[in-house]
Amino acid sequence: MNKVQEKHQTEKANWKELEVPLKKKETSRLLEQVVGWQLANSSITKNFKFNDFKQAVKFVHAVAEIAEKENHHPEILLWKMSNVKLTLKTYCINDLSKLDFSLAKKIDKIDWLDSQNGDHTVKRKHYFTL
Repeated sequence: MNKVQEKHQTEKANWKELEVPLKKKETSRLLEQVVGWQLANSSITKNFKFNDFKQAVKFVHAVAEIAEKENHHPEILLWKMSNVKLTLKTYCINDLSKLDFSLAKKIDKIDWLDSQNGDHTVKRKHYFTL
């Protein structure tokens, strides 16, 4: 087995460890670590409000980049031009796993440029709940 195949096998084994459904206690503990995310059935959701459509689309693109890198993809809903709702769930187990909370933390670190204030002003994201 060459190094690429070996790396792939290791990543696959590590992935399987993370795809285990979480117990309620663990879900509650992890939910406390992600601000603004809410439990909804067997998923977590968060709503984001942006200044305009272009900013919302940039955020969606940033989420897509992270999701591709992590090979873990959220449901993304862009609505009323400047609102984005993300839903995270591990679909292969039809439940929440550590992968969902890991992705939520990475998404929460996304910053974007405020198009109204120029390239040097970084605007923090805002979220709201329904």
